[in-house]
Amino acid sequence: MSKKIISNIFNYASQEGAKDIIIEKLPKKININYLFPDKETRSFSLPAKLEEDFRKNLQKVLALAPDDLVTQKYCKLKNKTGYFNFYLTILSSADGDRLIINLIPKKQKLFSLRQLGLKSSDVKALQAAAQRHSGLILISSPDNQGKSSTLYALLREIDAFNRSSYFLGESFEHYLDGINYLADTKNNWNKVLDLDSDVIITEITQEKSLYNAFLAASSGRLVLATIKANSVWEVMLTVLRLNLPLTLKLNSLLLITGQRIVPLKRTKSKSTRKKINNRQDIGLFEVLNISPAIKKFIIKKEKDKKEELRKYIQIKKELENKIIKFKVKTGIEDKVFGSVTPKQISEELKKINYIIDKKDIKAENIDKLGFHEVKIVLNKEVEFNIRVQLIKE
Repeated sequence: MSKKIISNIFNYASQEGAKDIIIEKLPKKININYLFPDKETRSFSLPAKLEEDFRKNLQKVLALAPDDLVTQKYCKLKNKTGYFNFYLTILSSADGDRLIINLIPKKQKLFSLRQLGLKSSDVKALQAAAQRHSGLILISSPDNQGKSSTLYALLREIDAFNRSSYFLGESFEHYLDGINYLADTKNNWNKVLDLDSDVIITEITQEKSLYNAFLAASSGRLVLATIKANSVWEVMLTVLRLNLPLTLKLNSLLLITGQRIVPLKRTKSKSTRKKINNRQDIGLFEVLNISPAIKKFIIKKEKDKKEELRKYIQIKKELENKIIKFKVKTGIEDKVFGSVTPKQISEELKKINYIIDKKDIKAENIDKLGFHEVKIVLNKEVEFNIRVQLIKE
């Protein structure tokens, strides 16, 4: 494979806005995979016979030793307009080496907290959380809505580049000196927790990632994590559903931020029209500081929820398969006049001291004599059947 083909692989990535290139040898071909910030992937293949030329040219261009396995090696590749800057990882596999190329964007403007557009009170809350030696800060937004910028601003605030800092995940949007980069695996989490690490940075993509983040925060590390969500309360619900003790979660969680980017509306006047800069968007932020009052509120809500669940389980125990009888008028061939509705079933249950909303009674109107199974759904966890019997007067 010529140097021109290697250059074309990088040119395509740059032109299309890819963030990573993964090159792997398969039994009969070489796969070139492009990964994009919005999770899109594009792939094409080259004949396997080109693999040896490709390896030799890459070794020559990047000054790599034969059979050299590297992790996050900073590299430059010259082209007509300048340089491609990237981090290279070479992993060994059964079929051959797997090359992971993390492209470094040419422009990476990193803002401070005060430059993001946060309210001064929110800046102070974030600065206070960043000064803690341990705990978890969750940074949320929908896709491509600025959570990475907030993360970088916080990393500057805590001077993560001069501390023992580790990133566990697929890849940063920007790669920064002073951060150790590792894949998000169980072994790497154990390794980082065994080391004298100060700061852990990660991306929450699944429940296990959030679980690991809380365990790390509770072990004396400061953890900064990004998570996809539409609001801070959506994040809080995700946290509350996590299978960890509530006290551990509340004692570890310091703060949740949420944000989204919206078009910047300006009043166009003669005096300002010429002064408008290139900024077309602005970030809208929300910050949930996990204060003692918030903790108290959450603990009470969780206690109420458990009490409600206990009550529903007791109702199920008492009512399941219970027969509720209705005497109805009938005509020829025992045809029922009218029907029994969920509202009537609710009223009948009320007579025996069970308050169940008609919306929780999942049944069509019943218009035939005999027994009928009726489902009652009190919440997502508690549902059961009762038996409704229609008998002739």
